[in-house]
Amino acid sequence: MHKVLFSLFDGKITIYTYSVCIVIGLLAGAIVFRWLCKRLKMSDKSYDYYSFLAIFTVVVGFIAAYVFQDIYNVLAGRGSNIVKDFQDLFAGKGFKMSGGITFMGGLLGGAVFFVVCVLLHKDKSVRKDFPLVADIAAPVILIAHGFGRIGCFFGGCCYGKVTDSIFGINYPVNGVWQPRYPTQLYEAAFCFIAFGIMVFLILKTEKRGLLIALYAASYSVFRFLVEFLRDDYRGGADIGLSPSQVQSIVLIILAAVYVCLKIFWWDRRTEKAALAEGASAETNAGDSNATAEGGTKGFAATAKPLNDGTKGSAATAKPVNDGKLNDKNKDDTAGSNAQS
Repeated sequence: MHKVLFSLFDGKITIYTYSVCIVIGLLAGAIVFRWLCKRLKMSDKSYDYYSFLAIFTVVVGFIAAYVFQDIYNVLAGRGSNIVKDFQDLFAGKGFKMSGGITFMGGLLGGAVFFVVCVLLHKDKSVRKDFPLVADIAAPVILIAHGFGRIGCFFGGCCYGKVTDSIFGINYPVNGVWQPRYPTQLYEAAFCFIAFGIMVFLILKTEKRGLLIALYAASYSVFRFLVEFLRDDYRGGADIGLSPSQVQSIVLIILAAVYVCLKIFWWDRRTEKAALAEGASAETNAGDSNATAEGGTKGFAATAKPLNDGTKGSAATAKPVNDGKLNDKNKDDTAGSNAQS
């Protein structure tokens, strides 16, 4: 464990390892998001909107993670840390998330906010790219989460139970070093492996909108299982399951509902809209061709008599020109006779 990465100005400014890992994770997620959007040829309009929305989603996610953890603390009888934190803030003691945060709460809160904003957007072309950006979100979340869990390991949270197995490593809790399951590193490994799989799938498959459900379901199963190895305080009521396990069950159900809606509602609606647009385009093209052909025929029909008239005029003008030439010839003959 290495909570403090370094300090500046005799300890007046402290840089924590956990915070640095969070920043690295967010930057890595932003880079992956941009790369995949460009690689998969998302429109500039959609990219600008979803990039802007992603920033607010991260903020909402952190707030939700904070609020959810506070709810767990209240259920566990520890009282509300939110009230205490804001009292300290107004008292000039700074703002600290003393109650902690929970990833599952942040994930659920951020996801709901993101989906609602997309559904309320008026531009159909932007909404049409939602399945694509949802799939892109899966590896983006995974790589950011992976670095976050490394930060947890160095920060001293989310640790596992004491064990005598070969899977344990010496880890300090409350100043006592004991061999424990490094559950933070287990989760980081899962995130990075799943990240590679998701990137491979999103580049190789053309069906959009299902990878996010695969991520949600697979992570929920992993999280449900790894929670049995956790030994840190996580709050919540004593119901035999941790709050994250309850949320994992909810997330699996939501993933299943999402897949059903995606296949039986979104895809069918998109197909009908595409067929309607295609039929409308064909109708408009047919009308344009008919109009063009009718105009050409009308022009040809109108121009034909004019050409005939021109020919007639030329035929009529011919004798006149011949007469003038005859007169000229007569004058020339008369002149010649006069000169003789």
